This record gives sequence, C-alpha cells and structure tokens, in this order.
Amino acid sequence: MEYPYNDIKQFSITDANGNELKAVIKDDSIIVYWPPLQDIPEIVTPKITVSDLASLSPASEQQVSFTSETVYTVIAQDESVKTYTLIPIINQPEPWVEINQRDAAIYRLNSQSLRIGGEYIIPNSEETNVFLIDSVSKKEFKIDLENATIFTYNAIIVSIPAYQEIDPGRYYVKVTTGTYTKTTEPYSLLPPIGGTDLIQSLQLDQQGQQIKQGDELSFTYSLTGPAAKYYIGNFTYAVITDMFGVTIATANISEQTETSLKLQLPDDIPTGLLGTIYLYNSANINGSTPVILSQWYADYITGIIAK
Repeated sequence: MEYPYNDIKQFSITDANGNELKAVIKDDSIIVYWPPLQDIPEIVTPKITVSDLASLSPASEQQVSFTSETVYTVIAQDESVKTYTLIPIINQPEPWVEINQRDAAIYRLNSQSLRIGGEYIIPNSEETNVFLIDSVSKKEFKIDLENATIFTYNAIIVSIPAYQEIDPGRYYVKVTTGTYTKTTEPYSLLPPIGGTDLIQSLQLDQQGQQIKQGDELSFTYSLTGPAAKYYIGNFTYAVITDMFGVTIATANISEQTETSLKLQLPDDIPTGLLGTIYLYNSANINGSTPVILSQWYADYITGIIAK
C-alpha cells in the first residue's frame, strides 16, 4: 500500500541576524513572523521537512521569493497532492512621522530637502513610500526614495523634485511604511530660489537721473530659466535700501507685465542714493529670500531728492 501523506511537517528560515524562524503550519498556509526593525528579504532559503516518501516542489533549501506568491506542492507516494502558500507577516511596531521643525515647515522646489523624522520606519523603498498631497486638489505626487540622502528607521531626507508637475502650494506629507499609513499636517512648498535657475536682465528707465520723492520708477526686465515662471508678473511690493544696505522704504508695485515693472515711491522716502531693490511676491513668506531686482554702484548713481 502506498503512503497517502502529503504534509509539510516543519518549515524554517533565518532572519537578518542569523536566528532561526520556525513557521506555523496551519491548514494550507505556511505562516512566518518576521522580526521588527529588520530589513525584509526578497529571497529566503527555507529548510523544509515533509511526510515520509513525499516529494516537495520547490525543494527544501531552494531559494524562493519571500512573498505570498510562493506556493509549495507536496505529492504523496500515492500521488495525492496538497499545496501550501507562504504567508510572511511582518511584526512592525506602529510608526509615527513628522516634518522636521528646524526647516520651519517651508520647502522649496530646488534648494531644500524634505526632512521627515519619526520612528519604526522601514528603511526599504519596497516597503516605504513618501507622497506629497495637494491640500486643495488632493492629487498625490510620489517622491523617489532611491535618491534619499538619509533613509533609516527614524529619518528620511530626500530632495523635492524641481520643475515637474508639482507647483507651489500647501501639501500634506503621506508616508506609507509596511502596513501603516501616516499623514502629517499640511506644509508650504515654495517656488525655487532664483540663483542659476533664474537669470535676470534689467534696465532702469531713470538710470542716472535725480528722482523726486513720490515719483514712479520704471524698469524693463526679463527673467529666464526654469524658475522664471514662478516670478514673472507676480511681484507685490519692493523693499528699497540705501548704498549702505539700510532699508529706507517699502514701495508698492503700481504696474507690471512680463517685461516691465513700475514702483510707486513713498512721498516720505529719505533723500540720497539708492542701493538695492528687493522684489517680493506671494512666495516670499516666513523670511524667505526675495528676488534682487537691481543694485546700483558708483558709476550708475540714481538718487532721490526732495519733492
């Protein structure tokens, strides 16, 4: 009489520290509890014991995927068949995440990294993902963690992609790690700081002239480069300094197009030589860096005289 037995008797693997993990065999499931805070392997090499005179496929000590897609077939001597499915269960503590407050909750598209602090984050891009969620449209944008400079159990630092479909605005940060999903409060994402991404050219129409208090300054300017679209035609006011860098006035933008801009000087602006004009728009909040529109030196003197 041929044996009708087709059971898996024992199933074990080793964890990342070399310790043996014995599976729980329940009905047609092989349940393996993976320890917390260990990298989850893609491949494992199980040691398996089956019923006497039964055959097994895949064989014992053959590498298999550590996923529920792995299925074992046990064939008894009498050719009766039983299948088992590998069920990995990750023993993961509940994580928590937050945006690093040192960054004042302000991030730019090309000059800062998103800094996420927390605990019990799985440092594996197969198990952990980061998304920005537009607070208005609720559209999600996935951040590529392959470019993360830090990716550990308690921190993620990754650059925010520049000049793609992500626009300035208020965004939630969503982190999925293992079986958990955590979402932060919304944070501000600002346009890029100019630099080499914002090339400026400028002509002051009143260059070299004496200007009266309360007069209008007019400029012809151009902004090019990938950051330009965030600034052209979007300026709201200007801060004016003297030749020593001391702020002497704030001026309203009276008119602007994509190539020209006019400032209305206050009636009480101090007399003397102008230094630098800093342009601000709605993005220049929380002390962020404005666009420097112009700077005058001794050979391009423009001065203010009494009205």
